[in-house]
Amino acid sequence: MGYAGKLELKKEAIRLRKRGFSYSEIRKKVCVSKSTLSLWCRDVAIENKFIGAIWIHDDLNVEIAKRFWSKLTGIPEYQFHKTYIAELKKDSNKIRKKHHKYGVFKIRVCDVNLQRKIRGWMAGILGVKEVKYLMLLNK
Repeated sequence: MGYAGKLELKKEAIRLRKRGFSYSEIRKKVCVSKSTLSLWCRDVAIENKFIGAIWIHDDLNVEIAKRFWSKLTGIPEYQFHKTYIAELKKDSNKIRKKHHKYGVFKIRVCDVNLQRKIRGWMAGILGVKEVKYLMLLNK
C-alpha cells in the first residue's frame, strides 16, 4: 500500500478516535499495528465523553429502547454502539425471569480524568478503597 492508502487509514483512525472508539475497536476497522495507531492518535481529543450500548431481547423494539435510553441519559443515539440482540434459543431450558422493557444499558466513559473522578465518588459513597466495576440493577 502506498502513502495515499496509509493517509486514508490514518484519517479514518483519527475520525474513529474522535468519536470515542478504543484502540482495540479502531484496529478491527483499520488494519494497522497498535503502535502506529497510538502514534497517529496520541494528540486526538475525544469529542464524546460517553458512549452507550444496549442489550435487548429479540421480542422487544430496539428503536423505542434507543429513544428511551437516549432521553434518559442525554447521550445521542449516534453515540451508541451496535445494539446486541439476545435471541431466544428454541432448545434452551432457560427461563427469563426478568424481562426489561427497554433492555439493559451500558455507559462507557471515554475521558480518563472524568472516569477517575466518578470512580472516586463511587468509592467514597460505597466506603471502599477502589471501584473497578459497578453494575446498577433495576429491582
